[in-house]
Amino acid sequence: MIIAVTADCHLTSLHQHPRRYVALERILDSLIKNKVEHLLVAGDCFDENVSDLSDFENLVTRKEYRHITIHLLPGNHDMQLKAQAITASNVAIYSEPVIKNFDLMSMPCLFLPYRENTNMGEWIGRYIDELPTQRWILIGHGDWVEGMREPNPYEPGVYMPLTRSDIDQFHPQRVVLGHIHKSQISDRVIYPGSPSPLHINETGRRHYLLLNTETGHCTEEPILAERLYFHAEISVLPMKNERHFVDEQIHSYLARWNLTAAERVVTQLRIKVVGYTSDRSAISDWIRQGFEEFSWDDENGLDLTGLKFNENKDLAEIARRVYREIETLDWPENQDEPDTDLILIQALKVIYEE
Repeated sequence: MIIAVTADCHLTSLHQHPRRYVALERILDSLIKNKVEHLLVAGDCFDENVSDLSDFENLVTRKEYRHITIHLLPGNHDMQLKAQAITASNVAIYSEPVIKNFDLMSMPCLFLPYRENTNMGEWIGRYIDELPTQRWILIGHGDWVEGMREPNPYEPGVYMPLTRSDIDQFHPQRVVLGHIHKSQISDRVIYPGSPSPLHINETGRRHYLLLNTETGHCTEEPILAERLYFHAEISVLPMKNERHFVDEQIHSYLARWNLTAAERVVTQLRIKVVGYTSDRSAISDWIRQGFEEFSWDDENGLDLTGLKFNENKDLAEIARRVYREIETLDWPENQDEPDTDLILIQALKVIYEE
């Protein structure tokens, strides 16, 4: 069976955050198109202190969605959520851990709602004797502490952690977790991410997951959120062909993002510029022209605080030679090592700053 998985919707009221409801509505529409009848929300469907769930119920009980069963696991933001809070007949709430079988061919799924001051391993240990060896799926809400490189920056600390030793000891076929708002995938653990970004730092496309409960295989299904955020960092060198250098970086970002026309309309940018130049005004104009199809973050869309003004031609020539030398070196392609842009910026600081 194919089921859909999302997480971290953080619904409040439709009036407060309509975009979050639009994202959920678009998931439900996509499920109809894909003929999927189960949607699992892996925690934080609701934000804190939400007592009136009528907007959510009004959405999921529309005639076209009534055949879709919504499975809700409480997360750290809605950990008090209980079945008594919802009257919709197509919504199931799992406030206690449970082993769920979707059909005879499916692997059993262990649903772990969020619990404070505990870890997933101790909860898995209580149920592991009821699960087949290496043929089960874990759905929970918390931190995969050893595999992910981008923790949740808005909630410091560790929330109901899952460790590599838990994976090695209990051998789930697939793990799907909520809590991290950016979609992330490792060898066995996957976060669907929030369907609508809650903050400008939640960059990139939005997805939900299609999970095959017979094999554990997951695929990402795109959602066109009403707002997308993308960040870029542009490096500037004091060279004769400064504009070409800047334009190349802009084109590189545009190619990497590969946004459709519909995505570009809803995308908001935050661009950080670092380096040294003799014409800060021209750099600003070139970057705005290069990203002219997009809107900007009102607070700090184009950040030029890291772009320093310097007219010293001798230092500019030294910087150009250092750049050429850096470009010829064989740098290791390792995510734990600094990239060439960072190395270049550090070199410029040595050249220009006493």
